[in-house]
Amino acid sequence: MFFIKQSEIIKKINDQKFRKKIINYTLKNKCCLQTNCNHPKYQSNASLHLSIDVFKNSILKELNFNIKKLWSFWVPKGSRTLESWHKHGECFSCLMYLTENDLITKFENFEIKLKPNNWLVWDENLLHTPEEGIVKKDRLVIAGTLEK
Repeated sequence: MFFIKQSEIIKKINDQKFRKKIINYTLKNKCCLQTNCNHPKYQSNASLHLSIDVFKNSILKELNFNIKKLWSFWVPKGSRTLESWHKHGECFSCLMYLTENDLITKFENFEIKLKPNNWLVWDENLLHTPEEGIVKKDRLVIAGTLEK
């Protein structure tokens, strides 16, 4: 399974104030408590949907999935993204850009440049990575694992 679906729910509220709220959440709710974490520098814990209901509403109503884990990651303007091939490892994976991105997301056999406010959903067995490069604008992404 692999599909893209625009979220009208997110599109209505995705403005500068909303994105700042997500960045603040990311900074205050670190992905893990390890000193030598392997996650991106600014990645949140996997409970974003428990604090910001709009993502839960969008996924439940527009995608008909339940959320197992949902997190955010932010790459500030002028920072470098690194290739980091990985799988999310559970049921289905999802991704949404909240900002315009000049870099793509790579999968094993193809690449995609996703527009903001669109959910990308795929089977968990697909390896993927952000494209390596320096971002010209803030890159703000929501990712997670879903189940039927």
